[in-house]
Amino acid sequence: MWRVRLAAFISLPVLFALLPTSYIDSLPDICLFRQLFNVECPGCGMTRAISSILHGDLGAAIRFNRFVLVVFPLLCYVAVFQIWQEMKMAPWAKKSAALERNADS
Repeated sequence: MWRVRLAAFISLPVLFALLPTSYIDSLPDICLFRQLFNVECPGCGMTRAISSILHGDLGAAIRFNRFVLVVFPLLCYVAVFQIWQEMKMAPWAKKSAALERNADS
């Protein structure tokens, strides 16, 4: 099971980076706040902004949503942390930790 989660944590950002921002732009608007009140919420444009950063266009990312400068680094941190946690759950990592504990005894 850890392999599936690890593969998802690694492959989903790669697949998202391969999608062109123009494709993401063409998708329907799903922001409930915008649908109800006809006003942009603080998160509006974040998907396009992250896509722009992944494609190397920081200017477009800031135009879509300036909070991407905070959200993207946090998202990267969470992704790396989750990958690290999944790798620690791997059977070979558990065996290695057990061998270290036995060596210390």
